[in-house]
Amino acid sequence: MTDLNEQPGPVPQTPEPDQPPCSGPEASATASGRGPDGKLLPGHNIGQRWKKGCPSPNPTGRASAHHLTQRLKELLEANDGVLAEAFVRVFLEKALKGDHRFAIEVLNRMEGKVPDKVEDITPRMTPKQAAEELKRTYEQKRGIGKEGNAS
Repeated sequence: MTDLNEQPGPVPQTPEPDQPPCSGPEASATASGRGPDGKLLPGHNIGQRWKKGCPSPNPTGRASAHHLTQRLKELLEANDGVLAEAFVRVFLEKALKGDHRFAIEVLNRMEGKVPDKVEDITPRMTPKQAAEELKRTYEQKRGIGKEGNAS
């Protein structure tokens, strides 16, 4: 008698006769694209995601960061935040022991991250004005007067 809740296993796919195998030793030998000496063989298939006609090795695709973040929040908030409390304690202990990475993270969470922006203090000049300013500065550094002679 079979269990009604039991789900059937995946049906093995057999490639067409002219298609390369999807899995097994034959596939790994051809998929590596390398000979016994480790060099690439002619006609190698390195760079192909998967063999045409074979099922995708990752049918559900890449996990969304949103789903991961949501799951992490759920886990940290479970059990009245016991896990979150332990997490915070570890961060503080490591920061107090001198690990600067944790100290920076704690400060960023408390005070907010310091913006990474550089203020542009250079005056706006045309290329001609910039060239004249550069020439004037160079001449001042070299001690060349208006008459063009070095003193």
